[in-house]
Amino acid sequence: MTDLDPEIIEALRMIEEIELKRVPPFVEHRLYYRKDGTISMFCSTNHPVTDDNYIVLSDPDMFYKSNTVNLRVMDRALVTLNPRIAQQGSAISKSTTGQPVVKNNAALALNSTSEYENIEHYDRKTNS
Repeated sequence: MTDLDPEIIEALRMIEEIELKRVPPFVEHRLYYRKDGTISMFCSTNHPVTDDNYIVLSDPDMFYKSNTVNLRVMDRALVTLNPRIAQQGSAISKSTTGQPVVKNNAALALNSTSEYENIEHYDRKTNS
């Protein structure tokens, strides 16, 4: 076994000393939101920012373990909505008018109905 150069040993000792004194950076878990309270972004950072459209989460799992559709920021606090309320909006359903698609495959939208025989239509409907 070879002995290490004393200068290398001293350098390694100094590096270890510096590493032991290093303070981990302060990190905030920020949840940015829009004016209506919907979530726009989550990030972990220590960068100072002047925006006021975010809240600081003490536990990021509050964000990671929830469907963001069910989350809102109200009065600068994170709130979980009733899933039925959060899912209100619009959807598509079979119709006699609207977007023509290949029959039994709504994912294949058609531009023209004249070239195809097996078509059906889907149109937007509002859930309430």
